[in-house]
Amino acid sequence: MASQQQTLAELGGDEPCSPVMLQFSYKRLQGALRDAQRAAFPSHADRWLELQHVDDLTRFLSRADNSVLSRSEVSKLGKALAAAQLAGHDARMDFTAPLKKSEEGVPDTLANAISDVQMFTRSLAKYGYRCRATAFLWG
Repeated sequence: MASQQQTLAELGGDEPCSPVMLQFSYKRLQGALRDAQRAAFPSHADRWLELQHVDDLTRFLSRADNSVLSRSEVSKLGKALAAAQLAGHDARMDFTAPLKKSEEGVPDTLANAISDVQMFTRSLAKYGYRCRATAFLWG
């Protein structure tokens, strides 16, 4: 039971929904996506496609009212986070660590841009979870 409570606390389950912060995170994500896609295309088309998937999955947030998200929409935010993580596979995310052989093929500018996308997608998922219609995980 303690792990469920810890997970809820990490997701912000006790904090109120903030549509303003959700919208702000979405706008920041859009800027980060634009930069990352520009860096990825055309030499890293696979990463560009994953970034496009993030854009497609979060596009519903462009509507005027995001005060309550459905289960499906919260799920889409989780899938968007997974797509952002896939886009960063074998890209250098920790610039303080030594460069790995698998990370050599991804330019630092692209890796940094994808890292920003991951950060804003994580934030978006967190705020989206707070704005869910019901507590469907453990509630």
